[in-house]
Amino acid sequence: MTKYIIRRFLGLIPTLFVIITLSFFIIRIAPGGPFSEERALPKQVLENIEKAYHLDDPLLVQYARYVFDILRGDLGPSFRYKDFDVNYYIRISLPNSMVLGLISLVLAVLLGSPQASSRRHARIAPSIIFPCPWRSSVFRFPCLWSALCSCIFLR
Repeated sequence: MTKYIIRRFLGLIPTLFVIITLSFFIIRIAPGGPFSEERALPKQVLENIEKAYHLDDPLLVQYARYVFDILRGDLGPSFRYKDFDVNYYIRISLPNSMVLGLISLVLAVLLGSPQASSRRHARIAPSIIFPCPWRSSVFRFPCLWSALCSCIFLR
């Protein structure tokens, strides 16, 4: 079992590398940019902003800097909120996201386990169990409901 877990974690490294590479190049190749809003900025202001965020460097230099920063755990400054970096916003929102995920998991297990247990012991024909389209919504309902309640009550 330990070998399996180690293999899975080692397989995670190239997968994350491919995801990081694809997301970087897709975002950079897409038209527009983080500073192209409704109103056009003066050319000198746009050049200064691009220089401050290293967007004027060649694409491969930007990519190398991006990968190095991710390996260090630095996700850089926020383009939307000028006073803080992205790590700050992740640090602020992560506890709420973890509580939301934990509540959803607990509710899904508590509501799904008795149903699965009763279905295992029931003598129901497979033609009755499988074609019911509402069954998938019943399984998703606890997660959606707990997410909605958590968003409302944890504010």
